[in-house]
Amino acid sequence: MCDNEVKKNTYFISWLRAFAMLCIILCHLTQHAPHAIVRDTAMFFNIGVELFFIISGFCFGLQQKINSPAKWYARRAKRILVPYELFLGVLALIYLAKGMSFNA
Repeated sequence: MCDNEVKKNTYFISWLRAFAMLCIILCHLTQHAPHAIVRDTAMFFNIGVELFFIISGFCFGLQQKINSPAKWYARRAKRILVPYELFLGVLALIYLAKGMSFNA
């Protein structure tokens, strides 16, 4: 693909991401509505989750060739696990500060 095609695709992907985010927000807003018809639209708006999976696959396809799968997986794990572990640490501190138990 030439640079112009990649820019067009990523521009479209940005709009598609915005649409997916809007769908997820609307899904959460409509699932607790008092009317059954409005609640049923939440199932339609749940398409945002699937869109994010499709967008992820497309963006991975745009990446350059992976020379070392082990390094690639290590970078991905670090990128995902470090924020996750930090979040769990903050959450544990909040639980401890409030005197809550970790048991279910």
